[in-house]
Amino acid sequence: MQHDGVSTETETRQHIGAMYLQHQNWICRYLYRQLRCLDTARELTQDTYLRILSSGRLPAEVDQQRRYLTHIAKGLLIDRYRRQKTAQQYLQHQPSDNEANALSPEDLLQQQQQLQQISRQLQQLSANCRQAFLLFQLEGLSCRDIAQQLGVSMSSVDKYLAQARQRCACINK
Repeated sequence: MQHDGVSTETETRQHIGAMYLQHQNWICRYLYRQLRCLDTARELTQDTYLRILSSGRLPAEVDQQRRYLTHIAKGLLIDRYRRQKTAQQYLQHQPSDNEANALSPEDLLQQQQQLQQISRQLQQLSANCRQAFLLFQLEGLSCRDIAQQLGVSMSSVDKYLAQARQRCACINK
């Protein structure tokens, strides 16, 4: 890969690495001012350098690096705004949750009965088993997080979840 005086792919990567070290904080601050979200600014900072890395194109002059980074970052911002706008338009044309998920009285009664059965089954489990299941299902915690929160091993969490699933599986039969 030969471009702007860089003769090998290794040298290109080294040049990009040096540019990253020199300008990464600056471009992140620039993106933060545009977005007001540090996580997204950091993500787009990484995407900026990935775009440079994948293209292999570098600015001809060292003093042009910030201008080049700004150009790429602006393009990524525009792409992001377009995706958000498209998503918003899509959501505006979707039926509301109430329209799409309107349940008949019979369906509501059946769901209430199933929830009551699940509640009865969970009450028969140990406190740790019940807590692990609820943290996993309702809070979306990982097994590792549950193990830390309950002060047990990950294998115990796996066993708790298997017990709870087995208890709840019999409800739909």
